[in-house]
Amino acid sequence: MGSCASKQPSTDVSNFDKPPSTQPTRKTQKTRVPQPKTSLTQKVSLKTEKPGVGKTLGTLGDDNKERSARSAAGIAATERLEKSQKHLKNGDLGKKLIQERSKTMNTHLKDNAESRRREREKPLTYD
Repeated sequence: MGSCASKQPSTDVSNFDKPPSTQPTRKTQKTRVPQPKTSLTQKVSLKTEKPGVGKTLGTLGDDNKERSARSAAGIAATERLEKSQKHLKNGDLGKKLIQERSKTMNTHLKDNAESRRREREKPLTYD
């Protein structure tokens, strides 16, 4: 059985031991490829602005450029919350939902205990 180490090395192992050839190498000349000439006005005309495009969320105008993205996102979130709260206040179900949200955990537990107590005290009726 043969192994990788048992192979005979070839006679042309490396070209590093040979002296470099003294023949001069010929370099090719660079050819100039004609480019279509475009003027600066053509480049500007390609970049037309569309009205109303490019406004980021949470910004009100140009005076808010120094505001960070985090603060802009916070302001946008509060505006969305106020809008949704205003929408909920219109109907009866919205008013009930606001009352339920305003209750604390303790008031929820008290209400549940009170309803269970009323059910136990209610007399049973047999039909």
